[in-house]
Amino acid sequence: MFKRRIKLFLGGVFAAAAVLTNGALAAGPTLKKIQERGELACGVSQGIGGFSMPDSSGKWTGLDVDLCRAIAAAIFDDATKVQFVALSAKDRFTALQSGAVDLLSRNTTWTMSRETTLGMSFAVVNFYDGQGLLAKKSLGVASVKDLSGATVCLTSGTTHEMNLADYFRTYNLKYEAIVFVTADETIKAFESGRCDVYTADMSAVYAQKSKLKQPDDYVVLPELISKEPLGPAKLSEKDARETAMHYLERVRIPEQASKYPGQLSGGQQQGVAIARSLCMSPRIMLFDEPTSALDPEMVKEVLDTMVSLADEGMTMLCVTHEMGFAPQVADLVVFMDQGPIVEVNDPQTFFDSPRHERARAFLSQILH
Repeated sequence: MFKRRIKLFLGGVFAAAAVLTNGALAAGPTLKKIQERGELACGVSQGIGGFSMPDSSGKWTGLDVDLCRAIAAAIFDDATKVQFVALSAKDRFTALQSGAVDLLSRNTTWTMSRETTLGMSFAVVNFYDGQGLLAKKSLGVASVKDLSGATVCLTSGTTHEMNLADYFRTYNLKYEAIVFVTADETIKAFESGRCDVYTADMSAVYAQKSKLKQPDDYVVLPELISKEPLGPAKLSEKDARETAMHYLERVRIPEQASKYPGQLSGGQQQGVAIARSLCMSPRIMLFDEPTSALDPEMVKEVLDTMVSLADEGMTMLCVTHEMGFAPQVADLVVFMDQGPIVEVNDPQTFFDSPRHERARAFLSQILH
């Protein structure tokens, strides 16, 4: 009897499901590194209200911070296992590329150029924003189109400088950009009178306006001069290749990495499907007839992989007709007929001497 806990569900439709519940997923390279360290290194801003901002006690709050904590909770079952690394817009990509942070959750715009030239991968958009501008009321302007000849404060390392140039060029407006390294330096320079206008993502514009000493002396202009899909980013191609190879080796087919699906046997395709699922770091895997239409040798390969995953603690739900496989790996059998549970037993007792008449009839048809 295997030591892991497994539940096996058998139904009147002659299918069986084995549920293996004994811990978390075996980690890929990046996840394994995080787990060994004992915390997630999450790159955040140096202070943008609503996204990532430390309070007076040093506790970080905001949308990007909550995302980091959610990922930590998924990895460790503990949302506090996060190291927040405050990064300027200019330094954030270097930090991710160098491995100083595992994840960049820093109101970062998802662009094709960042994915193709910086080796980054964006998983999801968690906030749709756009670039806005904050002006002094004393200028008497009501629109960005009234800003010809203005000086504009902005932060380096963002998409804002290019967006500003494109927009002002479109409307034949002249301006002078004054660039600062950090968001704090930028807004302080604007408030001190170094510039006529401050620009950033509109969410940051409103957040920074609320912190000014005299916020009513300033006006947010109505235009959004760009679209900014913001989201978390991680390392891309190299990391993905390492993870893919790790799991192809895990299912014993690393030599098939360069082949197309049509060049693979049925068993190899099943192995790739398992590897692909593992790359997504699931907490539970569903196998629907994983050995269907496979030759005996490949059946053994697939079943051996599943047993090995079970030994490592993977949780799996397996629908199978392999009655020889089911009793080998299950710790508990739950027999169901037309929906209701009619018998619960340990595997040996269930397969040798089932108590319920329906279970006996089922097994007599399948095993004899």
